[in-house]
Amino acid sequence: MNQINGRTAHKTSRILVMTAFAAAFAMAGSAGAYAGDVTQSSSAGAHARHVSAKNKSVEETAEDRINYLHKVLQITPAQEDQWNKVAAVIRENADQITILAKARSENYKSMTAVDDLNSYAEFSGAHEDGTRKLIPVFKSLYESMNEPQQKVADMVFRDHERKGHMGSKS
Repeated sequence: MNQINGRTAHKTSRILVMTAFAAAFAMAGSAGAYAGDVTQSSSAGAHARHVSAKNKSVEETAEDRINYLHKVLQITPAQEDQWNKVAAVIRENADQITILAKARSENYKSMTAVDDLNSYAEFSGAHEDGTRKLIPVFKSLYESMNEPQQKVADMVFRDHERKGHMGSKS
């Protein structure tokens, strides 16, 4: 099995995070990063063990990020309703990425270069749609935050790209 497929599974998890937080983090272009390494792995079994050991499902990753942001942004009880709307959009975006990732995985071996580009376009479209859905609900939450919360949000969002993820220590 081609290692690019293993990288796709890993990148799909990262794509979820990017899609879920795209509005806040402007994560453009990373969905196609799976196309970079085309070296061969020794077996499908090795690939499966690598993916299961190194990656969480996109849903688990989304939940990790939701929990991380809830904690670091210090969401107050008064902000919970707005936060729940943000979390719901993140979960909806994760569901969409999961659907796309499953389709890509099922068709991987027979994909042509054109199919690969179309798959990338689908991920990019989901990224854009997710961004558009997240903006208004996150904006509402952000506007309800006190100044220290906003500064933390600004820092976390601004630093995501430099760290390659949302400030987690992984």
